[in-house]
Amino acid sequence: MPCTIVSHKGGSSLDITLRKAVATDKERIAEISSQIWEGDDYVANVFDDWFADPHGEVIVATLDDILIGFARRTYLLPGYAWFEGIRTDPAYRNRGAAKAITRHFLDTVKKENAERIGLSTYIDNEASLHIIAANGFARVASYVYLEAGPDAPVRRVGRLPTALWRLHRKKRSPSSTAPISCR
Repeated sequence: MPCTIVSHKGGSSLDITLRKAVATDKERIAEISSQIWEGDDYVANVFDDWFADPHGEVIVATLDDILIGFARRTYLLPGYAWFEGIRTDPAYRNRGAAKAITRHFLDTVKKENAERIGLSTYIDNEASLHIIAANGFARVASYVYLEAGPDAPVRRVGRLPTALWRLHRKKRSPSSTAPISCR
């Protein structure tokens, strides 16, 4: 499936190649991931699960045969595509890797007749928000993820309201994230 995306920035062209991730990419993905969220990125802990997912794919972006970015696409429910973990090596940001992966994912789920597409991103990630907006996504909610420590008093107050229950059932994301959805 390798495909080449040519990105023009500042008058120069960069050849970014996209391909499905392979097991030997795990080390480089972990290296890139270690530079995100002050080294506390979740991707290294879920890479094997991502690889085993029969409904998804992990795509990597390479430049001059160097893996510079990656992301995952899957389905949370039939017809509901989910994009996550879009990461670019900080040394290679603003060269079009995340944009190319996003376009590839959008083209793929369109061919698969996805009814909805969702994702979640950090609310202050301007580069990500720009790519998202440029591709027709709209913010549908914002939330802050909070977690109680082991010594915190816990009170159960009956059933969660429906909207909170939906958020509770979704996979956790870093704090101050903004779920984004597109029809």
